[in-house]
Amino acid sequence: DCTVYFFNKPSSSGYRAPYQIDSFTIVDLPDSRLLQILISIYFSLKWKIEIMHMHGFSLAAIVASIMLRSKSILKTTLIGYDDFETWSKSTAGRLKIYFLKFVDVNVALTRRSFDINSKYSQNVVVKKIPNGINLSAVLTTEKDNIFCIVGIIHQRKRTFEAIQYFIDNYTYHGKSMLYIVGPLANDDNLDEFSDAYINQCRKLVHENQLEAKVKFTGKLPKEEVQKIYQKSMGLIFFSSAEGMPNVVLEALGNNCVPIMTDLDGDAYDIIEDDIEGFIIKEFTKSIPLGDIQKLLKSGNVYKRASHLSFQNVAAKYTQLYRQLNNG
Repeated sequence: DCTVYFFNKPSSSGYRAPYQIDSFTIVDLPDSRLLQILISIYFSLKWKIEIMHMHGFSLAAIVASIMLRSKSILKTTLIGYDDFETWSKSTAGRLKIYFLKFVDVNVALTRRSFDINSKYSQNVVVKKIPNGINLSAVLTTEKDNIFCIVGIIHQRKRTFEAIQYFIDNYTYHGKSMLYIVGPLANDDNLDEFSDAYINQCRKLVHENQLEAKVKFTGKLPKEEVQKIYQKSMGLIFFSSAEGMPNVVLEALGNNCVPIMTDLDGDAYDIIEDDIEGFIIKEFTKSIPLGDIQKLLKSGNVYKRASHLSFQNVAAKYTQLYRQLNNG
């Protein structure tokens, strides 16, 4: 029962008047902060916007909400980047914390970020709401020895270590395969893209003569990524820093068992170790295929995903919107 408009801050293009994608109305904002504020105020008045919901800090949205006396929500995602403690240690960050007093609610993704932000919240209400996913309509419990790595191929994601883990633990099993899904060309001007690191990963595969078992797919449409999740028994996810990684949630939604690092404790917000997936602190710990197959058949992985469905997460936001409007 909410009408949603998007104010988008693209990486390259400037202002673009309202346009439609999937029945949503979107405005692309220019680089100028002053113009961002003026445009946000203009369309907020035109569309009678009552709540400004920010995914990441937006001065334009906060100023617009102050000027229009509308409610505001700030979603923060990554500890070490936009948690309030990190902000408190830099001049620009302290300015953001100052503006928190004009924000009504901060949405944090994990218990750890909730605890951190609560200490520096400037009396803003902090709530914990996870990211959401689409659930696969088909639950597949019988899968071949196929694994996947999904996301940008980068040192922070530790793609090299994830490939090495597959080599050390699963290549000797019959018909084992690893799909590495991520861009091989920087068409989207990604800050973390690295040709050198991609070549390092390719070299690892070549030196082990595993080109037949390890496939670099490049960037794929979402539908194709879903097909890989559906046929993969496991996702190998060794990132060193994340908020709440969507690739892990999407794997759960396709009954694909995550084998993941503990993300400094945040992984335990996503799965219960040995029950809904596997959390490892040392890459030397081997997860037997039999244990992965056991989880596939248990239904626990998909059951966990159901709690993270878009329907459940949207219900939490709808309740939050109503509380703000009634307040």
